Amino acid sequence: MTAVLAIVPEPAPERRWVPLLDLARYHRAATLTDAEREMLALLAESRYRWPTGAASALARLIEPIHDALNVIDSHPDWWGRSSTRALLLAGSREHGIAFWGWNRDEWLHVVSGAGPNYRQAVAAVAYLLCDQQDLHHAFAGWKLRLFTRRVFGPAPVDRALTQIQGYLDGLGQATVLGRPNLQGALYELMLLAGSPLLEDLAKHGELLARMRARETNNARRHGVEQLARTLVEMGVMARMPFATQPSREEWLDRS
Repeated sequence: MTAVLAIVPEPAPERRWVPLLDLARYHRAATLTDAEREMLALLAESRYRWPTGAASALARLIEPIHDALNVIDSHPDWWGRSSTRALLLAGSREHGIAFWGWNRDEWLHVVSGAGPNYRQAVAAVAYLLCDQQDLHHAFAGWKLRLFTRRVFGPAPVDRALTQIQGYLDGLGQATVLGRPNLQGALYELMLLAGSPLLEDLAKHGELLARMRARETNNARRHGVEQLARTLVEMGVMARMPFATQPSREEWLDRS
């Protein structure tokens, strides 16, 4: 009789980054209660003032939205807070489920309905509450640095960039406009990995390989390669996550 060996999946890399929101605090059921459905319908009919009892009936939806907006350091009096909240509540009514249960297409539909002045705030709520990490890919001209600093806070993002830039400057390499393609690759890697810490990013070579394979712009692809090579040279990453020379098929595609 031949023994069957069980395939044990590798454990997920342990993260050092502590998320800025504790999602366990929230009631994240996708199904709306009857009271929530009724109140969402009333909100749609009320243009200027909330119906009596709306805040308490929709508390489990409103509270996490406000917490996420606090994380991105939006001013309490900023008009975009109410617009973000209104858009997410309207989306819950339209989709028939709370935003906790939206898939990527449903999120994209809602984010696309946001004005350019608060679209990043809506996407930040999606990232912080529902782990929607790549909605920005659907929008041209996305300010990636601004968004990354919003969801993680400026200090850890800037610290990681300073470490990398400082290492390259120490080699005597002239800074060319702040190495924008390397910076863009770093911000993208942070968002996909869910952490701004180099120690965490080092465990996600597969994400760098995926970013490089997906990128069609030669300059941005070079930024991914430069970032990976720098992390290896700094000793942060053990080895390159992809071959440095393109395959024949890759070369033909680029040509």
